[in-house]
Amino acid sequence: MARRSSRRLAVAVLATLTCAGTLSVSAVDAQMLPAVDIGDAGLPAQIAPSLVRTRTEVLQAGVVGVLKNGDSESGVDTPVQAFAELNGVVYVGGKFANVQRGAGAPLQAQSYLAAFDRSTGAWIDTFRPTLDGTVWDLAVAGGRLIVAGQFTNVNGVSRTAGLAALDPVTGAVVPGWRASLGLTGTSQRAYARGLDVEGSWVYVGGNFSRITGADGVTTSAGRLARVAVADGKLSSTFRSNVGGTITDLDATPTRVWLAGKFETINGSTRRMAGAVDATTGALVPMQPLVLTYWHPDYVYQQGILQIGDEVWVTGSQHSTQVYRASDFTLLRQWVSDPWGDGQALAHLDGYVYGGSHANSGTSMYSDARSWPELTGWTRRDPVKWIGAWNVAQRDFVGTWQPSTSTSNGEGAWELFVDSTRCLWAGGDFSRGSYVNGVAQYGQGFVKFCTPDPNPPTVPRSPVASVAVA
Repeated sequence: MARRSSRRLAVAVLATLTCAGTLSVSAVDAQMLPAVDIGDAGLPAQIAPSLVRTRTEVLQAGVVGVLKNGDSESGVDTPVQAFAELNGVVYVGGKFANVQRGAGAPLQAQSYLAAFDRSTGAWIDTFRPTLDGTVWDLAVAGGRLIVAGQFTNVNGVSRTAGLAALDPVTGAVVPGWRASLGLTGTSQRAYARGLDVEGSWVYVGGNFSRITGADGVTTSAGRLARVAVADGKLSSTFRSNVGGTITDLDATPTRVWLAGKFETINGSTRRMAGAVDATTGALVPMQPLVLTYWHPDYVYQQGILQIGDEVWVTGSQHSTQVYRASDFTLLRQWVSDPWGDGQALAHLDGYVYGGSHANSGTSMYSDARSWPELTGWTRRDPVKWIGAWNVAQRDFVGTWQPSTSTSNGEGAWELFVDSTRCLWAGGDFSRGSYVNGVAQYGQGFVKFCTPDPNPPTVPRSPVASVAVA
């Protein structure tokens, strides 16, 4: 075959590409297949949908203990609540008291926030910021580590309550970056629970009514705000007022999706989930969240995530749902029983992972419309701590069963995908997987990786031959 700028095959063939780059082609019948153009440079690399392993990776350190200083969620005994990554370092936040360098090692006093090597999990003991309360979320923006939580200060620096920017190497508070949170009319600490970075803005949600900037000026804020990546300055064009607390948010260039324990957004009824305009904060009209259960004490959602033109939501009671992003029409839903409020969501390689407190003996019921009655379900699959869904098929993957355990039965409260396509799960994990009958170390957090995180190299100088049957 003469060499051309592209190779066009328009016969029905069986093809084998050898490691040496030789393409062997055999015609099998008279039917014609659609023509395919393959340029000299080959086709762009694509990541095929692939689940992470159910076996945990070996980690050299973890976090131990639970602190509840000023914590509004004192019933949650979960050491790890947040992750972020920068320059090969994974930052872990939560309400833990100590770091431990492996099984049986002495406890090292480092509370609420610590840094670990992304590959080995080794503790980086030169990063030692001091906080006095829970870290609920973390984000990286502008080369800084943005820390959100329920602390009154970081390193004793003024105007760092609930939200601060740190040097990712030293842990020092970044000079000039201030967006300190306050809560009017109560002795409860203000807090930021959800963070997301979009463009030059950091979107912040939680329970706060005011923000104080670097200039000392305090401005009102209704539990949702956006501040500048550069200096923490509050946006003057973005204004929202959420009637309740925000537990999670996902910012896109046009919308900010909200999940939490709230009844209204900007005065309009929006229970537990909704969206606002990313520039103005105005409410985006859409259909309401579909409830699987109603009780005034259990009306909250804890995870929300847009993937393509769909939005995934998880929370009470035991529900995970996927909606159409344009108008929030429910597309499919699942309910776990007897355990398992949804607590976290993450997306990797065509799969959504959902964290919950689904203990042993829990099942995921596809298409169930209610809980605890479990009406309308079409299939039942086992689930424990973390579940997986195929995004394209909107289908729960019952064969994916991670191997790990927890100390208090609270499961996964945070899921995070690092730059090497590994999934980190944070919560009250007490061990990793068994290998040759021996439980691998895991405290507070565990890590799952894909079988091969590196795509294959592009074949070079292919040679084709045709054999007619």
